Amino acid sequence: MVKQRAKELGARRIVFDSLSLLAMNPAFLQDKKFSLVSGDEIKVSFSTRQFIYNFIHLLEEIDATTLIIKNNDEAKEEDSISAFVCDGVIQLKSRSMGKINMRTLEIMKMRKTDCKGGIYALKITRGGMVVD
Repeated sequence: MVKQRAKELGARRIVFDSLSLLAMNPAFLQDKKFSLVSGDEIKVSFSTRQFIYNFIHLLEEIDATTLIIKNNDEAKEEDSISAFVCDGVIQLKSRSMGKINMRTLEIMKMRKTDCKGGIYALKITRGGMVVD
């Protein structure tokens, strides 16, 4: 379904918000079969961890950049597999120091690129996000 829709739209970017909502799918579908990506059926009688692992691998077949959002309050053991399976992990943080709000972007992991890891200052402007 996702693969077919992405092809129809000519999607270059796909965003799933949030990982916890995706991971809830097996809970209410029980032992039925469902199609995540056209032609690929997955039986729903497996754990959340397996669901996330399979879901991320199926997304690799789509010729688009895919972002999966995971909030910090979703940092449960069941979805920790996402950081292992994904090619890149970027963490955005906001910290207040008195009246100053400081935003940072940390590149935790980035495969298949020369991108340097680390923590960078992040500004959100009218023109978009700026990483210093």
